[in-house]
Amino acid sequence: LFNRPAILLAHNVERNEYHGSARGFGDFHMLNALRACDDCGMLGRYGGHSSAAGVTVRGEHFAAFCHKMHDLADGI
Repeated sequence: LFNRPAILLAHNVERNEYHGSARGFGDFHMLNALRACDDCGMLGRYGGHSSAAGVTVRGEHFAAFCHKMHDLADGI
């Protein structure tokens, strides 16, 4: 409907981390996008493939993760 990648995260307050699922769209390679965020040390764990992935984001990096993913998705 919106022709954009999507990420849905739930916040674990006790662990101060966000965990969830990501889906790519078209030529947007979700796993490569997550790798770009991991290079900056934002992620705890992640894995998947070009179209779908699971991800854990450290709480202190949540805002930066959102900004980075928006920047990466703006190119599609």
